[in-house]
Amino acid sequence: MQHVRTYKIDELGRVLLPKKIREMLDWNIGDSLVISYVNRNTAILQSIKEGTVCTFCGEAEMYVNIIGKNICLECIGRVGAIDIEGE
Repeated sequence: MQHVRTYKIDELGRVLLPKKIREMLDWNIGDSLVISYVNRNTAILQSIKEGTVCTFCGEAEMYVNIIGKNICLECIGRVGAIDIEGE
């Protein structure tokens, strides 16, 4: 089922996300949305639930859970590069 409707951007830059579509996508009040630029006329919205982003950088890329904290692979590499013994 495809839902197509046109919405205008208001003077504050906001766009209404209809309740029916939010429910279909399981998007809830307080969820964060990532907006990915595709091209001049296209962007992708992706809902990020709390706890599904990297603890350090906030990115929603692939991550691992270490002692209850989500850490992306890039931040793991950064942590691994730290010289904690001063050598």
